[in-house]
Amino acid sequence: MNVMIDEELDLIIAGFAEEGLSPREYGVMDSRLRNWNSALRDVFEPQLIEVLAMDTYIYFENGDLWTNYIKKQIGKQRRSKIIEVLKQWQHPFLLLGKIVTQTGHSVTLRDEITGETHTINGDQAEEESHLGKWLFGIVLPDSRLGPKGLIGTDGLIFIPEFDSHLVDQLIQKLKGSEPNYLDMYQLFVKERNNVDFTPFQQEVLELANQFLTQYQFKLDIVMNILTAFLIEQTVKAKKASAVAAGAIQVAVDFGLIEPTRITQKEIAAHFNVSSTTLVKYRDQMTEFVVKKFAQIESEEPEFYGGPSIVTEMGTDPRATERFMWEMVKRTQHQSFDTL
Repeated sequence: MNVMIDEELDLIIAGFAEEGLSPREYGVMDSRLRNWNSALRDVFEPQLIEVLAMDTYIYFENGDLWTNYIKKQIGKQRRSKIIEVLKQWQHPFLLLGKIVTQTGHSVTLRDEITGETHTINGDQAEEESHLGKWLFGIVLPDSRLGPKGLIGTDGLIFIPEFDSHLVDQLIQKLKGSEPNYLDMYQLFVKERNNVDFTPFQQEVLELANQFLTQYQFKLDIVMNILTAFLIEQTVKAKKASAVAAGAIQVAVDFGLIEPTRITQKEIAAHFNVSSTTLVKYRDQMTEFVVKKFAQIESEEPEFYGGPSIVTEMGTDPRATERFMWEMVKRTQHQSFDTL
């Protein structure tokens, strides 16, 4: 019976895109998405921006679209359990919750605004501890997960323990009488731009940037991976050029810059370091990148609660753009039950 109920709810969710949105709404969304892309592209991947722009429009700014659709579905149902869940789904809200316990793939969060505790399920294969982190995004009450159970949308975002400044700013926005949702997500942009580097880290970044510019390679992906590496790892090196050389070699090895005819010997010569030194820092950064790819892949959402209203977002580990914000600020895309 539970499987049948889950499948029926999945179909209801899948039907929203066809029944809940008019051609006019799609036109409005096109314009909205361009605006959100322009504001957030420095920190979020395009697919995630699409989710954030669409979900805040559907659930909040034009919430009647969602609630009217759900009311129609309630009228068509005969199973009391489905009706119960659908009635709860009429009340989505924006959650900023701190993870206080984690048992297997289930976590308990304390809402920073109301103080209430909620439970949300994640990936069955999840092994990483998220204790102390915050989870931010749109959720819906769902009694299938218990009295305080929640199911999340695809735009849930982890905020790491050290970023309490961002959390404080989000709390202030959430307490406002008329929240501006784009403004909230732009706080992530401001935080990214506030990263403080040591003189050594700054020199590494400048040397790598100069190399990429001189050889007319694309900057974004390589510089963001290098930035994340410098923030997350303790790098002990006498020369900044050695770390920069290792980073460039990693970019070549992973095919992140093209054409890749430049040799290891040429990279070492450019930075005036030995090939042995280059390899040392290449290996350190390679290990870091491989672990990050594995982590991202392991965090693919399991859609226990039903398929996404939009296409599944941000789960392809080949999409190296995912490093941009996830790695720079260690903010991870959610791996919890989603609509």
